[in-house]
Amino acid sequence: MTEVRLRNVEPWVVEVIRQIAKRKNRSTEEEIKAQLFALASREKSDLLAELRIARDDQLAKHGVLPDSSTGIREERESR
Repeated sequence: MTEVRLRNVEPWVVEVIRQIAKRKNRSTEEEIKAQLFALASREKSDLLAELRIARDDQLAKHGVLPDSSTGIREERESR
């Protein structure tokens, strides 16, 4: 795993995270890792949703394009 070091974090932010961790019976480090994981997961899910929409838009606009590999192979073999 990669190590991350944060500097100059507002003291009240650290205290809130400590309180959350205490309520969840976690260490502060475990809570920070859980929060970072949740944030990254949401971002990844959002990106995948955007890509699905873009793919669906392209399919609606152009349909499924034919596989060109067969034609390319036939052209190469005819040389």
